[in-house]
This record gives sequence, C-alpha cells and structure tokens, in this order.
Amino acid sequence: MSDLPKVFEDVEKMQYSLPMKYYRDHISYTKTLQLIKTSANGSWKTGLLVKERILGIGTVTIYDPETNTYAALGHQFSDGDFSDILDLTSGNIYDSEIIGIKKSTNGTPGEKIAEIDESEPIGDIDKNNQYGIYGQVDKIPKKEGLEVAKIEEVKLGDAEIWTVMNGSQVEKYKIKITNLKKQESIEPKGITFEIVDKELLKMSNGIVQGMSGSPIIQNDKIVGAVTHVLVDDVKKGYGLYIQWMLQEMK
Repeated sequence: MSDLPKVFEDVEKMQYSLPMKYYRDHISYTKTLQLIKTSANGSWKTGLLVKERILGIGTVTIYDPETNTYAALGHQFSDGDFSDILDLTSGNIYDSEIIGIKKSTNGTPGEKIAEIDESEPIGDIDKNNQYGIYGQVDKIPKKEGLEVAKIEEVKLGDAEIWTVMNGSQVEKYKIKITNLKKQESIEPKGITFEIVDKELLKMSNGIVQGMSGSPIIQNDKIVGAVTHVLVDDVKKGYGLYIQWMLQEMK
C-alpha cells in the first residue's frame, strides 16, 4: 500500500486514468480507474478504500494439541467497511488482554476493549469462512482437555459459556439453551441461548463483540461456540455446534 503514491507521480502522462487489475471470488478483472484532481492542493484521488490489514478481537474455541490446529470465532472474520467474506492472503493470531467492556444495549451490541500484543504471533490463519477462522498455533496455555459432545447430546437447559471479561483470565458464566436445530450438515445458528448469569449481565448487559468463539459447555463437554448476538435482545444469542467446527479443522 505504501507504493500507491508512486503510481501517481507521473499521472499527467496517463491522461487521468489508470488500467487496474483486481480479483473477486478468485476471478481476475481488468477495469479503467478514473482519477480526480482535487482543487485544494492538486493531488490525485482514486476513490478507492485500500486497507493493508484488518484487526479484531475474538476467542479461540478449541485446540488440538496433537495437530497444533485451532478453531476460533465460529463465524467469518470480517470488517465493517466490507460486506463480503474477506479473501485473506495471510493472517496471524496474537495474545491479548481485556482492559474494558463497552456494554450492549438492545439495538447496539457492545464490545470487549483489548490490548493486543503484536510483538510475537502465537499462530496463523489458514482459513476464513462463515464458520470461523482456522489455522496452526504455536503457543497455547496448557489446560485440561474436555470431551466433545455430538449434536444429539446437546440438550435444552443449563449450560455455560467460558470467556474472558478482564485481563486474560477465563471465567465461567451461566446461560440457558432455549432452542436447538436438528442439522444433518453444517449450518450456522444451530444453538439458541440466553445469558442468565447476573455477574456477566452486570458487566456487559448481554453478549458483546469479542465473545465470538467462546466455548459453550454443558455436562462437562464442549457443545458449541458463541457466534452471534440477537441485536434486538442482546441477552440472547446463537451458537455453532462444535461438531461442525471440528469438521472444518480437518
């Protein structure tokens, strides 16, 4: 991206337009880019929004120590300026610490506020799709493993989400699973739940951005991951069955 200004140094000879090649859905396109000269300082503008990278906060859901692979988020990693799933050429994951919470209100989901340690990545991103981000990981704190629940084992009623609301300490919070979809193949939003934990509601008033990927635990088994908030009722949200995330890890 730092090379872009050099393209326009001799723009007067290019008759105010440039040939441009771009890719969408892995298909190559060629277009002519019209340039506009500003009256303020005579600089040239393209009208393009160009980003060298994007950054976000989320939660690793599951990690396989035998293969050093992980799954996170449970939905695609996206950017507010772009509506489509991003075709990432590369990416990394980093350690972070939560330093604050912007509370959710109905109609306006809140968010975790974090400091990201970009000094050293702890893993990479190989895949970004509507079911999460996936890749290899180098450094994950060692924890006791959990059994994985099959879809038919997940029940309505009491469960927990495990997530970080302060610093880097994972805490357990109570939820109620209120609806379960029978799914024969991978689909989003198979689990519907509501936060009932008073402490969590006091801190966040509901689901906030950054909780995506937080494991859903029931009967000492991991059953899914938090993926979406119901915007009109931020105490309620959706989850993806863990079985589908394991399928995507392969």
